[in-house]
Amino acid sequence: MTTRSSCVLFRFCAAAALLGLSLAGGGCVTSMMPGDLAQVKPTSETPRAGQVYLIRGWSGAFSWGIDDLARDLKAQGVSAHVFQSDQRNVLAQTIAERYRGVKDPEPLCLVAHSQGSDDALAIAAELSKSNVAVDLILTLDNVDVTTVPKNVRLAYHFWKPGSGDSNFLRGLPLTPEPGSTGRVININIAEDGKDLTEPGASHVTMDKDAKLRGHLVNHVLAACPDRTAWAATRGKSGAVLLNNNSPRR
Repeated sequence: MTTRSSCVLFRFCAAAALLGLSLAGGGCVTSMMPGDLAQVKPTSETPRAGQVYLIRGWSGAFSWGIDDLARDLKAQGVSAHVFQSDQRNVLAQTIAERYRGVKDPEPLCLVAHSQGSDDALAIAAELSKSNVAVDLILTLDNVDVTTVPKNVRLAYHFWKPGSGDSNFLRGLPLTPEPGSTGRVININIAEDGKDLTEPGASHVTMDKDAKLRGHLVNHVLAACPDRTAWAATRGKSGAVLLNNNSPRR
């Protein structure tokens, strides 16, 4: 058997083992359900302004912590909805259709884990074609995509390096698209971000890490103000401005 074949076989077996553990833990039953596209809209009726679209990793089986994060956000008065990785294209199309041309949309946030992080960045790139800005992206351990599109105002990326050339169970730092005025903040949880997670946090456990989840919630709350703050400032900056660092308020 060639080295390449051995690597592929190892990755398949490891993924199957992880899937079995996830199923045994009972955490992936709801996480494998597709998200409701009817919930995609530029406004919300929750105590805090904004919409958060969360995207699970491959098959949804390993990213049930994303569902926990959505529940935490809802408990804080944020509109949060979870989608599958294989809904990437239709989710991008739906957001573009419903946000395109809207004069004063509420903050738009994307949160994702593993392959879902690649999907979130790809969705942002599609939204850029429709002149729709993304206020905040939170990604956990991407797989292959490393560029943050220039329509993203602020991106926090929590990642952990691996070994060798394999893209299995590891992340990579992100870089902004040339010409971008948005901020991209990479946090290596194995080095400068050790205090943000529980000891031993890994690619598989990052989304389920309660300590890190608290930080993610705080980032979303900063992007999604309460209704009083939103009402006091909305409309001042008008429509989406892709090359403007100031918040869309």
